[in-house]
Amino acid sequence: MFPETLVSERLRLERLTDELVDVYDLYALCGGAQGTGGDVAVRPDVGAGGALLDFPHATVKETYDFLGESQRRWREGEAATYGVTVEGDVVGLATLEPDWERRTGNLALWLAPAERGREYAQEVGDLLVDVVFDDLDLDLVAVHHDVGADTARRALEKFLERNGGRFEARIRNAVNRGGELVDQRRYTLSRAEYRDE
Repeated sequence: MFPETLVSERLRLERLTDELVDVYDLYALCGGAQGTGGDVAVRPDVGAGGALLDFPHATVKETYDFLGESQRRWREGEAATYGVTVEGDVVGLATLEPDWERRTGNLALWLAPAERGREYAQEVGDLLVDVVFDDLDLDLVAVHHDVGADTARRALEKFLERNGGRFEARIRNAVNRGGELVDQRRYTLSRAEYRDE
């Protein structure tokens, strides 16, 4: 149901499998200290199925479970998680989770700290929005990020300036991360806004 591979000028998004990246390499990418700095992490809220890209992972086992769950959700048509690759190296992860009842595609993106600031989020957004509207025939794209994640906010605002859409709301106590309630900002882009270029 989801495209296996998506390609932009600089990036290639490939279905996240243990053939694309083994569990130890994925843990090295998004576990421990490397996975911190979630300022760029853009995550859907609990209503969208939970924090799809919630890093850092504390153990290799957590990464192993994440990889297995991502593959299961792909097979069952629940969500598509991609490895974001540059010249064959996985530098981040992107997830598209359809909410069929609300006709909404929820997007999430996480980039390794060394890859931030290169405007990869714009290219990933373009690729995933096309899947939401053209392949899945949904009506709305929704993205959330934690309040205070200024890099994510700037990236989303830039994307929306270019493509339409809007900031919808600050959602208080949107997610519970380890006992801490976190507020999030919600942005949406409708098919009509996107096609009205």
